[in-house]
Amino acid sequence: MQKYMRIQGRELSFKTKKPAGLFALCWRRIRDGIFSAEDEALFREMDAWFRANLPIPPFYDENEQKYLDKGEALPVTWFKTDMPAEFEQKTDVIVSLLDKYQVPYDVVYSNYVGRIIYEDDFQIGTVEPEVQIRQIKKEELPEVLELIHKSFATVAANLSFTKENCPGHTSFMPMEKLVNFFEWGFLMYGLFEDGKLTGYFSLAKQDDGSYELNNLAVLPEKRHCGYGKQMIDFAKKKVVELGADTIKLGIIEDSWIIKNFYEWHGFKHIGTQKFEHLPFTCGYMMWHKT
Repeated sequence: MQKYMRIQGRELSFKTKKPAGLFALCWRRIRDGIFSAEDEALFREMDAWFRANLPIPPFYDENEQKYLDKGEALPVTWFKTDMPAEFEQKTDVIVSLLDKYQVPYDVVYSNYVGRIIYEDDFQIGTVEPEVQIRQIKKEELPEVLELIHKSFATVAANLSFTKENCPGHTSFMPMEKLVNFFEWGFLMYGLFEDGKLTGYFSLAKQDDGSYELNNLAVLPEKRHCGYGKQMIDFAKKKVVELGADTIKLGIIEDSWIIKNFYEWHGFKHIGTQKFEHLPFTCGYMMWHKT
């Protein structure tokens, strides 16, 4: 059974920057004169009941302006699914109003709702994880290597790479190689989600003044959250700050997923090369600041 439930619309809340919740959807219809006087009175009755029986999280009312003044989104609230029967009955009454006026909404159930910053007997308040990209310290290299191995292991599995048939693949990188990169002056960056290393990449200056992007990786369980894009955007900005305008990288040519990913982020395919010691063709891509 899922722990949390949220009823939310297809329109966004300007306070949370997320889909508007159940109560906000109804208040908007009242403000816009869509509810009849009878239905407005019914909703106000339900709303008053919830205000009397549901604790008000501290980030609402007098504290919500503090979030808005800082340009931050308010936390998002979720009901606990083991709510008392009376809570469920009152909620159903409000949902029936959305149905009556054909207001689009979704009922979302989940155990994974972001970082919980508030909890009472009936609900929780959540915020998006805090994400930071910063340079890697030498003592963090073992953690970086573990992330690289986990991330590139999925690539190796998909392409049937092993230490025997492709010992040079990144998923089998030894610590000595990573330490060498650090000591050679590679600019190593980690993406940290709530303080935990979640993504990684490095930049290495080339003889022609461009930079090479190496080993961009995100933990498999944290993919599809936009972290890869955040790191690429950071890399582009950093390279420009360093006085360059070009980033180059190498890929496995036959991996259309990897190739498409970089194409979606502005990289163009510039060539291929086959090496006898590798069981795949290397592809090369480049981004150039316009």
